Amino acid sequence: MSEQSGDSQQRRQYKRKAYHTSAELLLPNRKPIAVRTLDISVGGMGLVVSHNLLAGDYCVIRLPLPIKPNGRLVCEIESTVVHSVFSSGIRRAKVSANLDSAHASRDSGHEDRDLGA
Repeated sequence: MSEQSGDSQQRRQYKRKAYHTSAELLLPNRKPIAVRTLDISVGGMGLVVSHNLLAGDYCVIRLPLPIKPNGRLVCEIESTVVHSVFSSGIRRAKVSANLDSAHASRDSGHEDRDLGA
Protein backbone atom coordinates (compact mmCIF):
# COMPACT_ATOMS: atom_id res chain seq x y z
CA MET A 1 0.00 0.00 0.00
CA SER A 2 1.39 3.36 -0.96
CA GLU A 3 1.76 6.20 1.53
CA GLN A 4 -0.72 8.29 -0.44
CA SER A 5 -3.50 5.70 -0.26
CA GLY A 6 -2.83 5.35 3.48
CA ASP A 7 -3.30 9.13 3.86
CA SER A 8 -6.58 8.96 1.94
CA GLN A 9 -7.87 6.21 4.20
CA GLN A 10 -6.90 8.22 7.29
CA ARG A 11 -8.69 11.33 5.96
CA ARG A 12 -11.83 9.25 5.43
CA GLN A 13 -11.66 7.54 8.83
CA TYR A 14 -14.75 9.39 10.10
CA LYS A 15 -17.99 10.08 8.27
CA ARG A 16 -18.42 13.78 7.48
CA LYS A 17 -21.69 15.68 7.77
CA ALA A 18 -22.41 18.92 5.94
CA TYR A 19 -22.43 21.78 8.43
CA HIS A 20 -22.65 25.30 7.02
CA THR A 21 -22.32 28.25 9.40
CA SER A 22 -20.15 31.28 10.06
CA ALA A 23 -17.33 30.93 12.58
CA GLU A 24 -14.02 32.54 13.55
CA LEU A 25 -10.55 31.10 13.37
CA LEU A 26 -8.16 32.31 16.07
CA LEU A 27 -4.45 32.09 15.30
CA PRO A 28 -1.67 33.12 17.70
CA ASN A 29 -0.77 36.83 17.47
CA ARG A 30 -3.35 37.55 14.74
CA LYS A 31 -6.79 39.09 14.61
CA PRO A 32 -9.69 36.61 14.37
CA ILE A 33 -10.40 35.46 10.81
CA ALA A 34 -13.99 35.05 9.63
CA VAL A 35 -14.53 31.57 8.11
CA ARG A 36 -17.40 29.43 6.88
CA THR A 37 -17.72 25.81 7.87
CA LEU A 38 -18.28 23.17 5.19
CA ASP A 39 -18.47 19.92 7.09
CA ILE A 40 -17.78 18.37 10.48
CA SER A 41 -16.75 14.92 11.72
CA VAL A 42 -15.32 13.39 14.85
CA GLY A 43 -11.86 14.07 13.40
CA GLY A 44 -12.23 17.72 12.44
CA MET A 45 -13.86 20.35 10.26
CA GLY A 46 -13.68 21.62 6.71
CA LEU A 47 -13.52 25.42 6.44
CA VAL A 48 -13.55 28.10 3.75
CA VAL A 49 -10.90 30.64 4.74
CA SER A 50 -9.55 33.87 3.26
CA HIS A 51 -5.95 33.34 4.41
CA ASN A 52 -3.28 30.82 3.59
CA LEU A 53 -2.82 28.42 6.50
CA LEU A 54 0.14 26.13 6.99
CA ALA A 55 -0.17 22.48 7.91
CA GLY A 56 0.65 22.12 11.59
CA ASP A 57 -0.52 25.63 12.55
CA TYR A 58 -2.26 25.73 15.94
CA CYS A 59 -5.64 27.47 15.91
CA VAL A 60 -8.90 27.74 17.83
CA ILE A 61 -12.26 27.52 16.08
CA ARG A 62 -14.84 29.83 17.67
CA LEU A 63 -18.17 28.32 16.70
CA PRO A 64 -21.55 29.83 17.62
CA LEU A 65 -24.22 27.23 18.36
CA PRO A 66 -27.91 28.20 18.48
CA ILE A 67 -29.86 27.50 21.67
CA LYS A 68 -33.64 27.58 21.63
CA PRO A 69 -35.62 29.73 22.02
CA ASN A 70 -33.36 32.74 21.37
CA GLY A 71 -29.91 32.17 22.81
CA ARG A 72 -26.50 31.28 21.54
CA LEU A 73 -23.63 29.23 22.95
CA VAL A 74 -20.10 29.97 21.73
CA CYS A 75 -17.87 26.91 21.56
CA GLU A 76 -14.07 27.22 21.27
CA ILE A 77 -12.24 24.15 19.97
CA GLU A 78 -8.45 23.82 19.93
CA SER A 79 -7.37 22.59 16.52
CA THR A 80 -4.44 21.98 14.20
CA VAL A 81 -4.41 22.70 10.46
CA VAL A 82 -4.09 19.42 8.56
CA HIS A 83 -3.95 20.93 5.08
CA SER A 84 -4.96 24.05 3.18
CA VAL A 85 -5.63 24.20 -0.57
CA PHE A 86 -6.58 26.91 -3.07
CA SER A 87 -8.87 25.65 -5.82
CA SER A 88 -11.32 27.35 -8.20
CA GLY A 89 -10.75 30.70 -6.51
CA ILE A 90 -11.64 29.35 -3.06
CA ARG A 91 -9.23 28.55 -0.25
CA ARG A 92 -10.24 25.52 1.80
CA ALA A 93 -8.64 24.16 4.94
CA LYS A 94 -9.08 20.96 6.89
CA VAL A 95 -8.45 21.28 10.60
CA SER A 96 -8.10 18.48 13.10
CA ALA A 97 -10.23 19.42 16.10
CA ASN A 98 -9.40 18.35 19.64
CA LEU A 99 -12.95 17.94 20.94
CA ASP A 100 -11.64 17.05 24.41
CA SER A 101 -10.45 20.65 24.71
CA ALA A 102 -13.79 22.25 23.74
CA HIS A 103 -15.14 24.99 25.99
CA ALA A 104 -18.42 26.82 25.64
CA SER A 105 -19.94 29.96 27.08
CA ARG A 106 -23.08 31.99 26.58
CA ASP A 107 -22.56 35.12 24.49
CA SER A 108 -22.59 37.17 27.69
CA GLY A 109 -19.48 35.29 28.82
CA HIS A 110 -20.98 34.63 32.26
CA GLU A 111 -21.17 30.88 31.95
CA ASP A 112 -18.18 28.78 30.90
CA ARG A 113 -18.46 25.03 30.53
CA ASP A 114 -15.85 22.41 29.72
CA LEU A 115 -17.34 20.26 26.96
CA GLY A 116 -14.64 17.59 27.05
CA ALA A 117 -14.75 14.29 28.94
